[in-house]
Amino acid sequence: MKKLIYIALFSISVFFSCQTKNKPKRLNNVVKLEKEQFSSFYQKFYNDSLFQISRIKFPLPGINSDDMDVRDTAYYWTRDKWLMNHLVDTTVFQRKVAVSNNTITEVITSSDPGVVIKSKFENIKGKWFLVRYEDANL
Repeated sequence: MKKLIYIALFSISVFFSCQTKNKPKRLNNVVKLEKEQFSSFYQKFYNDSLFQISRIKFPLPGINSDDMDVRDTAYYWTRDKWLMNHLVDTTVFQRKVAVSNNTITEVITSSDPGVVIKSKFENIKGKWFLVRYEDANL
């Protein structure tokens, strides 16, 4: 009887020891996040509507001169009211880009006064997101 118990315990310990050997250790499981290249993100962001929506942090703070009054201090774009943005024609509009740490700010203006669009992108956990949008058409 004792022999049967020893065999059973031995079999159970062998079974569990085989399982733990196949499990990866947490320290060896570290995944290095690679930063997404902004240029490839930017092209896809302005050409793919579903991708664009997935990379916007809603509610998106900013300015919408069409829906704001001079007394308004804050505006938040919502997913249901968002219209897809497209790449601008740089023969008609000027584009300036400022880069700092994990953020890129893009300012679009027209040669005629009155159009200012400012987009702020932030790299969050290796992926780029639009985190602020200002559409101040005067």
